Amino acid sequence: MRQIVRTEGPLAAASPNNIALTQTPTTAGFTINGSTATAGVATLDTARRVLLTTAGDEHTRTVVVSGTDGQGRLISETIAGANIGTTQSNLDFLTITSAIPSGNFAGAATIGTSGVASSIPLPLDHYGWPEDAVQVVVTGTINYTVQQTLDDPFTASASTNLNWSDFADPNLVGQTTTSSGGVEYPPAALRLLINSGTGTAKITILQPGILG
Repeated sequence: MRQIVRTEGPLAAASPNNIALTQTPTTAGFTINGSTATAGVATLDTARRVLLTTAGDEHTRTVVVSGTDGQGRLISETIAGANIGTTQSNLDFLTITSAIPSGNFAGAATIGTSGVASSIPLPLDHYGWPEDAVQVVVTGTINYTVQQTLDDPFTASASTNLNWSDFADPNLVGQTTTSSGGVEYPPAALRLLINSGTGTAKITILQPGILG
């Protein structure tokens, strides 16, 4: 029997400008000067999604955000601008070292964090029996989803967003209380996605047996 355990949360409150305060950025880059920043590097409470908020029409521009993930690996992601609104990264950043726009912004913008975060990929053993049991124990207020991928997390680069989909068992999708479920086949990896909330969620995965 193989057991995998991972706890996510609690997340600090979301903030639209805790990475970069209001400014009109140029191609020289955002000044990383929010409440999480020290000497031009923002360090977040946990690896989580980055939020770009624009006061003007920036839908033709992008911002390359660079930093590290929860495993300390260098990552970067290109985030599209919005026409007066917000856009969110797909990757989870623990630190942000730079944010470089593709062109001078027309108006003010900020960079911060949303209330979304996901765990590192939790690879499953393909030599085990195909049935996997999964449980998530909740403390406090939180909304979570267990997700799965068939992509190999060992061959993907740090900046590659694996193709994630919601877990096959709906008992573990969009839940707010302790729940359990399972699948009859092993995906390549699972992860725990925090959709919102300030509580904690602990995922436990059990893989029975080893195929001979």
